[in-house]
Amino acid sequence: MDGEWFAYEGKAARTSGAGDLADMDAPTCAGWKRWARWRQRVSKEGWDACVVVNEQLVVLGLLRASDLEHADQGWSAEEAMDRAPQTYRLDAASDDVADYFRHQHFDSVLVTTTDGKLFGLLRRRDLK
Repeated sequence: MDGEWFAYEGKAARTSGAGDLADMDAPTCAGWKRWARWRQRVSKEGWDACVVVNEQLVVLGLLRASDLEHADQGWSAEEAMDRAPQTYRLDAASDDVADYFRHQHFDSVLVTTTDGKLFGLLRRRDLK
C-alpha cells in the first residue's frame, strides 16, 4: 500500500497482523448503485458481506448478508448499509480482532489503511 508500512518488534513480530490475514479480494459495490445484482455475487462467491466504497476505495459502509437477504431490492446500497462498521488497521494484532469476534455475532471485519481505504476483509474463520 502506498505510504503504509509497519515495523513490528518483540512479541508483535511473531504474531500476524490484521493486514496479513485479510482477504484483499472482498467484493465491493458503489453506494449509489442498485445492489440486487451484488446479492448474487456475494452469495455465489461465499462472502457474507459487500464493502461499499467510493471511486478511491475509501470505505463508506458495509452490506452484510442479512442486509442483502432482507432489504427491499429497490434500495440503494447506501440506504441499506451499516454506515459505521468496525474497522481495524493493517497492523492490528490478530488477538484484538479475535477478541472482537468473541463478543460480536459478525463473521467478518474490515481492514483499512490509515486514510480509510479498503485493504481487505478479515473473516472469523481466517483467524484459526
